[in-house]
Amino acid sequence: MDNNLVNVCYEGTSGQTDIRTMYIDDILHFSLTDVFVVLNKENKSMGERNPTRNIPNLIKTLIIALDKDEYTQFPHSKPTSGLETETFVTQPGLNRVMGNDDSAAGKNSNVGYITMLYLH
Repeated sequence: MDNNLVNVCYEGTSGQTDIRTMYIDDILHFSLTDVFVVLNKENKSMGERNPTRNIPNLIKTLIIALDKDEYTQFPHSKPTSGLETETFVTQPGLNRVMGNDDSAAGKNSNVGYITMLYLH
Protein backbone atom coordinates (compact mmCIF):
# COMPACT_ATOMS: atom_id res chain seq x y z
CA MET A 1 0.00 0.00 0.00
CA ASP A 2 2.75 2.52 0.91
CA ASN A 3 4.17 2.60 -2.64
CA ASN A 4 1.03 4.32 -3.93
CA LEU A 5 0.74 6.97 -1.21
CA VAL A 6 1.13 10.64 -2.09
CA ASN A 7 1.06 13.31 0.61
CA VAL A 8 -0.94 16.44 -0.12
CA CYS A 9 -0.10 19.35 2.16
CA TYR A 10 -3.14 21.09 3.62
CA GLU A 11 -2.43 24.56 4.98
CA GLY A 12 -5.02 26.00 7.32
CA THR A 13 -5.24 28.24 10.35
CA SER A 14 -3.52 25.53 12.41
CA GLY A 15 -0.54 25.28 10.05
CA GLN A 16 0.44 22.63 7.53
CA THR A 17 -0.69 19.01 7.72
CA ASP A 18 -0.16 16.22 5.22
CA ILE A 19 -3.12 14.23 4.01
CA ARG A 20 -2.21 10.91 2.45
CA THR A 21 -3.86 10.15 -0.87
CA MET A 22 -3.68 7.19 -3.18
CA TYR A 23 -5.17 5.97 -6.41
CA ILE A 24 -7.09 2.73 -6.15
CA ASP A 25 -8.29 1.42 -9.53
CA ASP A 26 -7.63 4.88 -11.02
CA ILE A 27 -9.86 6.59 -8.42
CA LEU A 28 -8.35 9.12 -6.01
CA HIS A 29 -8.81 8.24 -2.32
CA PHE A 30 -8.03 10.29 0.82
CA SER A 31 -6.96 9.01 4.23
CA LEU A 32 -9.97 9.51 6.47
CA THR A 33 -7.73 9.51 9.54
CA ASP A 34 -5.65 12.36 8.09
CA VAL A 35 -8.79 14.35 7.22
CA PHE A 36 -9.97 14.06 10.84
CA VAL A 37 -6.52 15.04 12.13
CA VAL A 38 -6.79 18.23 10.05
CA LEU A 39 -10.31 18.92 11.29
CA ASN A 40 -9.26 18.39 14.93
CA LYS A 41 -6.30 20.79 14.50
CA GLU A 42 -8.47 23.37 12.77
CA ASN A 43 -11.18 23.14 15.45
CA LYS A 44 -8.57 23.63 18.16
CA SER A 45 -7.11 26.68 16.41
CA MET A 46 -10.62 28.10 15.96
CA GLY A 47 -11.19 27.90 19.72
CA GLU A 48 -13.80 25.15 19.76
CA ARG A 49 -14.49 23.90 23.28
CA ASN A 50 -14.02 20.20 22.51
CA PRO A 51 -11.78 20.30 19.44
CA THR A 52 -10.40 16.77 19.65
CA ARG A 53 -12.69 13.97 18.62
CA ASN A 54 -11.99 10.27 18.86
CA ILE A 55 -10.95 9.42 15.30
CA PRO A 56 -11.50 5.64 15.41
CA ASN A 57 -15.05 6.14 16.70
CA LEU A 58 -15.77 8.80 14.06
CA ILE A 59 -14.57 6.50 11.30
CA LYS A 60 -16.65 3.57 12.55
CA THR A 61 -19.73 5.80 12.73
CA LEU A 62 -19.21 7.37 9.30
CA ILE A 63 -18.57 4.14 7.43
CA ILE A 64 -22.17 3.18 8.09
CA ALA A 65 -23.33 6.28 6.19
CA LEU A 66 -20.96 5.79 3.24
CA ASP A 67 -21.75 3.71 0.20
CA LYS A 68 -19.50 0.67 -0.32
CA ASP A 69 -17.88 2.30 -3.36
CA GLU A 70 -17.02 5.46 -1.39
CA TYR A 71 -14.36 3.89 0.83
CA THR A 72 -11.71 1.18 0.97
CA GLN A 73 -10.12 -0.30 4.08
CA PHE A 74 -6.65 -1.79 4.46
CA PRO A 75 -4.89 -3.41 7.40
CA HIS A 76 -3.23 -0.57 9.34
CA SER A 77 0.56 -0.49 9.00
CA LYS A 78 0.87 0.17 12.76
CA PRO A 79 -2.31 -1.28 14.28
CA THR A 80 -3.38 -0.22 17.74
CA SER A 81 -6.54 -0.88 19.69
CA GLY A 82 -9.34 0.76 17.71
CA LEU A 83 -7.13 1.35 14.67
CA GLU A 84 -6.78 -2.06 13.08
CA THR A 85 -7.66 -0.80 9.62
CA GLU A 86 -6.89 2.32 7.60
CA THR A 87 -9.83 3.86 5.73
CA PHE A 88 -9.47 5.80 2.48
CA VAL A 89 -12.46 7.60 0.96
CA THR A 90 -13.20 8.69 -2.60
CA GLN A 91 -14.06 12.27 -3.50
CA PRO A 92 -17.82 11.58 -3.13
CA GLY A 93 -17.07 9.92 0.22
CA LEU A 94 -15.01 12.91 1.33
CA ASN A 95 -17.81 15.25 0.25
CA ARG A 96 -20.30 13.22 2.30
CA VAL A 97 -17.97 13.24 5.33
CA MET A 98 -17.48 17.00 5.11
CA GLY A 99 -21.19 17.57 4.55
CA ASN A 100 -21.99 15.68 7.75
CA ASP A 101 -19.36 17.43 9.87
CA ASP A 102 -21.07 20.09 11.97
CA SER A 103 -17.91 21.33 13.70
CA ALA A 104 -16.62 24.85 13.06
CA ALA A 105 -13.74 23.51 10.98
CA GLY A 106 -16.04 21.22 9.02
CA LYS A 107 -18.29 24.13 8.10
CA ASN A 108 -15.44 26.48 7.17
CA SER A 109 -12.73 24.11 5.98
CA ASN A 110 -11.31 23.73 2.53
CA VAL A 111 -10.44 20.09 3.16
CA GLY A 112 -13.19 19.05 0.78
CA TYR A 113 -11.60 21.10 -1.96
CA ILE A 114 -8.24 19.36 -1.80
CA THR A 115 -9.38 17.14 -4.64
CA MET A 116 -9.62 20.06 -7.03
CA LEU A 117 -6.20 21.39 -6.04
CA TYR A 118 -4.61 17.98 -6.27
CA LEU A 119 -6.05 17.16 -9.67
CA HIS A 120 -5.25 20.49 -11.33
